[in-house]
Amino acid sequence: MRTLSNGVTLCRGCNPANACRLGMSHLAVHSGSSTVASSAQCPGDWEGGPGVAHGGWIACIFDEVLGTLPARLDVPCVTASLNVEFLKPVPIERLVVVSGRVESHVGHRWVVTGTMKLADDSAEAARATAHLVEPRPEHFEKLRR
Repeated sequence: MRTLSNGVTLCRGCNPANACRLGMSHLAVHSGSSTVASSAQCPGDWEGGPGVAHGGWIACIFDEVLGTLPARLDVPCVTASLNVEFLKPVPIERLVVVSGRVESHVGHRWVVTGTMKLADDSAEAARATAHLVEPRPEHFEKLRR
């Protein structure tokens, strides 16, 4: 994985394109306050209903942003569960701001919450809670076998 100058970390699928195919354009982690902020635009090919983002895209962005927070604090985690509340439609190709913060960190378990708002609207369009766990060293090796 590679992190671009805008703070966005590219997964294996996005690395060849040299850009986030989910439409993330900025990501910043504030380690002192254990918070993260990101901006993104839902690409047109993620359209769900007419002119609005697919709920899967919204969940994907939350998973990327909220899951990045522990990793940037030098604690890589995997998502155990992600709960998303869809509060209002998110238009495609419009800038959204996603913010997140660590709610708790006990042992190997993390709870990170976040909100998504249109950049030009203060009302929440969606909110999410991610339960993350620090994987055991053999976690990924087990899958390769």
